[in-house]
Amino acid sequence: MVPELDQWFSAFENGKLDRRGLLSKILVTLGGAIGVGATSNALAQETTKPTFPSNGLNHLALNVTDVARSRDWYCKHFGLTVLRDGSRNCFLRAGDDFLALFKSSKPGMNHFC
Repeated sequence: MVPELDQWFSAFENGKLDRRGLLSKILVTLGGAIGVGATSNALAQETTKPTFPSNGLNHLALNVTDVARSRDWYCKHFGLTVLRDGSRNCFLRAGDDFLALFKSSKPGMNHFC
């Protein structure tokens, strides 16, 4: 796990980091991880076996204050497409995975799977 992740989410939840800033930090970190993935993966397999091996991320769910505005932003900037759209939630395709947006008075992470 990325040590800074809890710190970034706390900053986001406290209004010190906006959604774009949070996503930027996550995407930059993932990009760096992909760049060293082969070396890190080989090293990790040599030293320890994971408790719960994973092979992907099925979905990420976010609480948002404005579902339509958030839907439009993710479609425009990440090229996601609408799977299902409603007034209180929206599901967006991201390759084989999806992003779920849920209406909430307090924005933040809902869950990931």
